[in-house]
Amino acid sequence: MQVSLFTNLLRTEFLNSMQVVAKPAEYERYTTTVPTTTRNTPFGWMTPAPGINKYEGHRRLATLDSINYSIDAIEFDGSFQVPLIDIEDDNVGGYRRRMRDLVMKAGQPFKSRWVMTTVKNGESTPCFDGSNFFATTHNVGGWGSTPAQFVSGTSGANLMNFTAAASSDGTNHVMVWFIHEDEIMLKPMVYVSRQEPQFRTDAGDSLSSYTKTVKYWLDLRAGFGVGYWWDAILVKIAGTPTIPEMQLIIDGMRQVARGFYLPKALSSDPTEYVHEQRSFGPSNTSLLSSSGLEWILTHVLNEERIGISSNTFTNNIYRGFSHLIVSNILNP
Repeated sequence: MQVSLFTNLLRTEFLNSMQVVAKPAEYERYTTTVPTTTRNTPFGWMTPAPGINKYEGHRRLATLDSINYSIDAIEFDGSFQVPLIDIEDDNVGGYRRRMRDLVMKAGQPFKSRWVMTTVKNGESTPCFDGSNFFATTHNVGGWGSTPAQFVSGTSGANLMNFTAAASSDGTNHVMVWFIHEDEIMLKPMVYVSRQEPQFRTDAGDSLSSYTKTVKYWLDLRAGFGVGYWWDAILVKIAGTPTIPEMQLIIDGMRQVARGFYLPKALSSDPTEYVHEQRSFGPSNTSLLSSSGLEWILTHVLNEERIGISSNTFTNNIYRGFSHLIVSNILNP
């Protein structure tokens, strides 16, 4: 087979694979995709607007803080090479499948992995207000008191610590609870799409002929960032929790979320709680966990009745509390 014919076959395979519509990926539940045409996308508009209050005969003009937050588009690639002799001998069927596999990996698996990695690094990733996304203190917005079940002195804002009774087992676990509504400006995680995968090759180049190999690759550019900190809670767990302890953790996250409030444009503004009167459920929340918590959370979030002690069962009020997503990337 001629190199040009083989290259056209791969290009066709690339285009066909790009048009395949995959079912929605888990990361899309809690991630906003933002198309961009620049290498750096600014998010200065993330400063919350002033609250709406009773008019008392004069305008209460507030100055919006200048937010210096942006997401850089990073270059990514995937590539492979084909021996020229394989093309000439028409031994190329497997390489067409490799191109298909490469395009598929550049889609949802690539985005999901990098979004989850950004979640994993949330304690050291600055958010729009200059503080880290998961932190015990933030520069914009506020929070209530920390529930008693979380470790005093190391918990606060949207970063919680919990010590299980079985902490001596030497295990550590991580949970992240995301609150995401379709109608809000941003979900907790952000994917910036600068350049979707593009097909590239050195076929026909004299160097390719000299080395007796033809190279094919995909180039793409994307960025990953975070939204509003008050839509996310990280819980770090020392030891493997029991089912009652997991219920304590979930109830604590609920209490913490209820206490988040927006920044005030003026000191006289009333407190506006972010999640005021919101009903939490699997349609608008996602609970991400490291793999060691999978079976405990599967029970707590799905069973109608659960055991709380030996031969003692009770109705499970946390059934359907959130949608569960398990990832090895979150493992401590």
